[in-house]
Amino acid sequence: MEANCLECKKTNLVTNSFCWHCGAPLAPAEAAPEAKAKPTKLVAAERHLQRADGLEETYQYERALQECDAAIGLWSGLAEAHNLRGVVLEELGREEEALPAYRQALHLDPGFDAAAENLQAVEAELHAAQAQRVTEAVERPAQP
Repeated sequence: MEANCLECKKTNLVTNSFCWHCGAPLAPAEAAPEAKAKPTKLVAAERHLQRADGLEETYQYERALQECDAAIGLWSGLAEAHNLRGVVLEELGREEEALPAYRQALHLDPGFDAAAENLQAVEAELHAAQAQRVTEAVERPAQP
């Protein structure tokens, strides 16, 4: 089952009540009579993504990462799975590894606002950490 965002009108999985793209509340999507059945691998990937989302919300990050990887392994074009993978990697303190996940989510869906914001936040955090290390190295007294 899918849901449409009331704000950006993008389709989302029904894994929570808010849009993956813009954070707005979701409303159930209307089933189109001519809609074709989803490929079996996509359906399985969406199930892994739903499990990953639930695991991330309950702080089970390693298991959530495994579910994200399973979803991506089944359907690599699932931008939401790449974005959630980045979120989980950040929670695990693996910010450098989160960057390519966010970039892939944006490559798949250039209008994915949450992924863009996540990418920007991690890049800023890593830049600030690098600047802090440089400052500390410059201010450190020279050893005789």
